[in-house]
Amino acid sequence: MMNELLALTLFILHVIFADASQEVQCSPHDSAQRFTFLITSIRNETGHRVVQAELQNQADITFDPGDPITLGVTHSRSLCGGMEMVQLKTVISVSERNVKSMKGDYELFPGQGYYKLHTNGMTWDEARITCYNEGAQLMVINSEAEANVVKEFFSRHLNFRDVQSSLYVFIGFHDKFAEGHFVLINGEPLDSSGYTNWAPGQPNGSHRQNFGAVDNQGLLHDITDGEKYGFICEKE
Repeated sequence: MMNELLALTLFILHVIFADASQEVQCSPHDSAQRFTFLITSIRNETGHRVVQAELQNQADITFDPGDPITLGVTHSRSLCGGMEMVQLKTVISVSERNVKSMKGDYELFPGQGYYKLHTNGMTWDEARITCYNEGAQLMVINSEAEANVVKEFFSRHLNFRDVQSSLYVFIGFHDKFAEGHFVLINGEPLDSSGYTNWAPGQPNGSHRQNFGAVDNQGLLHDITDGEKYGFICEKE
């Protein structure tokens, strides 16, 4: 995602204070008293926005340049018909952060988590160790929405290197301990993941196909021992 200016909004707020002792002047005048109205927004780790608004009675405010949304206010006052009017003129600008850089080179997929596609081929065990050394784990697909993360990576037409095939990537399940008994990398049954969408004819029951993979349509496969493929790691 690229940093970009998403919105520029101008609005005027009228705040009326009763003051019967003032004469009718209906003209703006300066005042030493200043108000600042600040809205700050950040994106949390699940991709949702949190917005905070604050009205401050002070002349100046320092904005955090890391905040994606900032809002500054200037104001003027006037007397009209025995009423004091305060006019607040506010400009809000919104700038998105590059979420890919929020956890190193792991990319945030909002509502799902952080993921990284490795395009250099490795065996399943090598891939598992690589993810672990990055403070992550081989991806476990828990839903159709998370399978869409895989499809998104494949849709970018990335160049895989030193792989048996660029149609599959390793993810975190296997049956290397008991043929046909597929488990996740944490030892739980594959069924507990909530996602068991196998490709047609898979798993095919071969005693040499012990390691889990997913294809470019988000469908599961078991892959032959010793073959090298790309793989996806995920972080919380």
